[in-house]
Amino acid sequence: MAKFNELPFIARFTIFAIVGAAIFAGAWYGPVPGFEAMRAANNASIARLKALEAENARMRPYESQLKEIELQIESLQRQMERQKQIVPDQKTADQFMRDLQQNAQQAGVEIRDYLAKPIAQKQYYTEVPFDLEIDGPYFSMLNFFERVGTSERIINVENLRMTGIGSKQSAVRHKYDYAPGETVTVACTAKTFFSAQSSSKPATAAAAPAPGAAAAAPGQPPAKKAS
Repeated sequence: MAKFNELPFIARFTIFAIVGAAIFAGAWYGPVPGFEAMRAANNASIARLKALEAENARMRPYESQLKEIELQIESLQRQMERQKQIVPDQKTADQFMRDLQQNAQQAGVEIRDYLAKPIAQKQYYTEVPFDLEIDGPYFSMLNFFERVGTSERIINVENLRMTGIGSKQSAVRHKYDYAPGETVTVACTAKTFFSAQSSSKPATAAAAPAPGAAAAAPGQPPAKKAS
């Protein structure tokens, strides 16, 4: 041992390095318990690292397109929200009636009565018709139907009948106390449409009337029809 200590430092360091490397190599590649599992785990980690590096390399070209993709997603979300306004879900049936009543008030006509008719369930939407009775000045009536026809959501009007107030063959079923200046009565069927995704049922008889109507192609959301 004394002779070993007398060796130069470089020689002793080299001997220690060679012995250590031999011991490690024997443990790593030999049948030493535990080292085989460590080597397998190390190889698995290297394989996962290579797979991640390959995935990163594959996705790198899309990095510059990320902002554009985010803008496209936002645009699609806005389109979905607009679609909900055009063909809402059935939970907005009350809002539909309020919107019609507001149009009537702004146009200067009275929606006197509405009667819910049988609901028609289509493949992608629900068709909800109402029979309406309306009265008011002639030009105000035209303004009302123009408002309905240009509303954002789909409202179609069918079976429209118009007669003068006091006519022997009135278009409406009931008689009302008409205000001065009212000249015509109108009976029609207003149809609105709701997304079939909702399971809630639209209101059938509330104290808020409204007009508008339309037809639809089988299995397709309906298009707005001119009154």
